[in-house]
Amino acid sequence: MSTIDLNDPGAFAKAFKSPFSENCDSACCANIDFYKFANGKWLQNNPIPEIYPAWGSFLMLRDVNEERCKNILTSEWNTTPHENKMHQLCKRFYDAFMSEGEIEEKGYSPLSPVMEQIDDVSLNGLTELIVDLHSKYGVGVLFSYGDTIDKKNSDQTIAGIYQAGISLPDRDYYFDEDKKEKCELFVGHVKEMLELMDVEGAEEKAKVIFDFEKAMAEKFMTKTELRDPEKTYNIKTISDLTSLCPGIDWPLYLRTIHSVPASGSVEDAVGMINVATVAALSNLGSLLTSTPLSTLQTYFKWKVLHSFAPHLSSPFVLSNFNFYSTHLAGTKTLKPRWKRSMSTVESYLGESLGQLYCSKHFSGDSKPMALSIVESVRDALKERLNEVEWMSDKTREAAMEKMKGFRVQIGFPDEWIDYSFWDGKITDDHFTNILTGLSFEHTREIARINKPTDKNRWYMTPQMVNAYYHPSMNLICFPAAILQPPFFDAEADLAVNYGGMGAVVGHEMTHGFDDKGSKYDAKGNMENWWTEEDQKNFEGRVEVMVNQAEKFEVLGQKLKGKLTAGENLADLGGLKLSLRALKKRMGEDNMKSEASKIDGFTPMQRFFLSWATVWRQNITDERAKQLVTIDPHGPNDFRANGPLSNMPEFHEAFDVKPEDPMYKPVEERVDVW
Repeated sequence: MSTIDLNDPGAFAKAFKSPFSENCDSACCANIDFYKFANGKWLQNNPIPEIYPAWGSFLMLRDVNEERCKNILTSEWNTTPHENKMHQLCKRFYDAFMSEGEIEEKGYSPLSPVMEQIDDVSLNGLTELIVDLHSKYGVGVLFSYGDTIDKKNSDQTIAGIYQAGISLPDRDYYFDEDKKEKCELFVGHVKEMLELMDVEGAEEKAKVIFDFEKAMAEKFMTKTELRDPEKTYNIKTISDLTSLCPGIDWPLYLRTIHSVPASGSVEDAVGMINVATVAALSNLGSLLTSTPLSTLQTYFKWKVLHSFAPHLSSPFVLSNFNFYSTHLAGTKTLKPRWKRSMSTVESYLGESLGQLYCSKHFSGDSKPMALSIVESVRDALKERLNEVEWMSDKTREAAMEKMKGFRVQIGFPDEWIDYSFWDGKITDDHFTNILTGLSFEHTREIARINKPTDKNRWYMTPQMVNAYYHPSMNLICFPAAILQPPFFDAEADLAVNYGGMGAVVGHEMTHGFDDKGSKYDAKGNMENWWTEEDQKNFEGRVEVMVNQAEKFEVLGQKLKGKLTAGENLADLGGLKLSLRALKKRMGEDNMKSEASKIDGFTPMQRFFLSWATVWRQNITDERAKQLVTIDPHGPNDFRANGPLSNMPEFHEAFDVKPEDPMYKPVEERVDVW
């Protein structure tokens, strides 16, 4: 995909740093559709590659990083003994997946042991089977069990149970009328997969599987409901679990999955248990007592087959791709094998690969400059909190404490994951490696439960092009891979960096004060630090954002205002904070100065152009419609234009008049952070 010299940082930066004039479409005015004005030529000249459902700044950079990682694993490596060991581990894992002939020859035979186990199960052995599927095979049947930070005591990590086990992207797929065709295609896909495994009565069994999943999904919480941390905090005892879901022997499940000896106490080993989705678990209990064993066996077989399809022979891979990537997302062509292999390395050995990536492609020189942007945006947030007129001093004081308490991770972890578990276990057999990887991750996850929270843990690898805010940590993280153009460039002018990286930093900080993050205090505990009046004021302002979003349509589907509220608030708040920080660094007059123009644009204009450039993207209709249903982020054109219409600086910078589509009356603008 990439024609960039991956070993030449200058060439790489240049490819992303072309003058705005090369990408702007003069046929589209900035005051009509700023997203198209800023990106029009780029959108015309960058069609979606057939192996992707979309193509834009994030995916372009991710694509380049994949090629960099491929070059690492297909080249000789001789640095430190530790890095050499990590290279050998990742390379053997990668090479095993690349051994296509051996994988094709085995067909679905690697699944024979677990399929026989499912065939032989009795009702009395159901719980032990579920434990094996969860722990040994990583198959999320019926529900998921793992670690979670205690929302009311962030210093402690506890056990968590969540709704899981459906195979369509979201519970709404099973019930929405406009998803009916997708459901029919899903049943056809399940039938095809079962037939590939020589299952008799595949068509009828596919319908049984769909009906069972639909029955489970009926009591699932919606994506919007799941955003409320209070609704998903429900501490239960083991006896509570037995009452909620009697179809599972919970003492046996927990004793087995935690490897508690017969003489040990399950309660002491497990500690607190949070059932995030109580209604789903209760509904599951009813289903398990009323569903024939044969139906459960059919469902289990399907879930195993579905989970491992990408690791089997090509008929299974293609059937899985055709439904999930083509029918649901509009992707035309299966990714080349090396990209799929790289994805598995990323999944199971992410930080091992990350160490090699950072050693070769992240010198750390950009870290101090990135940190200076972070601190300048934090200062801007402090100024803004002092100005907020609708907030009382009591609430403001708590907000200030939270702002000061933001922890920052940039680049890569100070301490990497210990992969010594793999010593002597890596093989040339891909499926064996997958099972080892699943065992490794399961062991690590269970070990975190009922222990003090690891506050230094990273939830993304350094080579991932993304960033995040963790409410229970009160932490913002910026992996090494995002510290590159178009987000960040040490050689670019301040306006461009603040329109990109600065806005990303502000976005993550604002998440600490959005409709979800605002329910956590400075220590990451779910604690109400708002006065009642301030809370009402805040919610009223959020509602304005919700209403704005719901006026936006994607191919006839309205954007879900409450689902996307947090991201929309973070986009607007982040952009405003970044602009405030930029003004302070450059000076208000210089922001509009003719003498400061580059490519014909003032720093203020370049700031907004940089923001829009981040969101440039072509996307298939199928993927766009899918994301409206499941994604808390809005579509990219809305993310680019939406915040700008709420900012007076944008109206001034591009002379936006009341009659222009990009104009929003002052009284209708969102004003939160």
